Amino acid sequence: YFVNDGTAFYFTHFEGSQRSLLYSFYLAAYKLLLGFYQDLQLTDIYPLDHFNPQPLRFFNDFIAPFVTALRARYTAHYLTTSVAAMTDFAADAAASAAMIGMADDVVASIRAGGKLMICGNGGSAADAQHIAGEFISRLMFDHAALPAIALTVDASAITATANDYGYEHIFSRQVIGLGKKNDVLLGISTSGNSPNVVAALAEARARGIITHGFAGAGGGKMVALCDRVLRAPSTWTPIIQQCHITAAHIVCALIERAMFPELAPKM
Repeated sequence: YFVNDGTAFYFTHFEGSQRSLLYSFYLAAYKLLLGFYQDLQLTDIYPLDHFNPQPLRFFNDFIAPFVTALRARYTAHYLTTSVAAMTDFAADAAASAAMIGMADDVVASIRAGGKLMICGNGGSAADAQHIAGEFISRLMFDHAALPAIALTVDASAITATANDYGYEHIFSRQVIGLGKKNDVLLGISTSGNSPNVVAALAEARARGIITHGFAGAGGGKMVALCDRVLRAPSTWTPIIQQCHITAAHIVCALIERAMFPELAPKM
């Protein structure tokens, strides 16, 4: 038998060759777990006689290098993938044009009395709030607040809508209530297919609201509903999100510089 008390694994009722066989079996099982990037905290393993424990650190000494190498390999893979995606992103003329066009649309909207609305789910909801914060506060330099609202922050409106109409409508109902012609709606979805984001973009388009989308490489359903779409050059969610927030900072910076050219620092 073996027992896990949360910090250590103990083998009991096994002696001699039985314990050696169990060690071999457990090591093979642990190697399989390594393939799933699981790290068991193996500390001292004690024999039956707990009154005279003889700590055996075989597992820690033998497996630690494998765990360290696995973590290093995963870290290198992630960073290499990230750098490759950002390199592709920097060379993507369509992405550059989309960001500049989005900034121009928002500037024109604000000058005409409009605002930016942003929506998304999960990490994209956090990005929506992050972007709105850059408008209300500042990004690169001090200036007057700019009108932007994340449709992800009103818990009462979101839960009431989800309860009464369904989760798919939590953003579109806010577009109906808050949006007006010539506002801008930015929908963020790594797949481009989030039903509530797609519904919000459809509602915005029907009301004469300018529609922008941040998506992954595939674009998804939002492509047909957006005046401008930025596609991150990846299909991996965390890398797509990395590109999205970088694009958001670029768009926000372009808007700041256009709205307050006299305050913008020289490049």
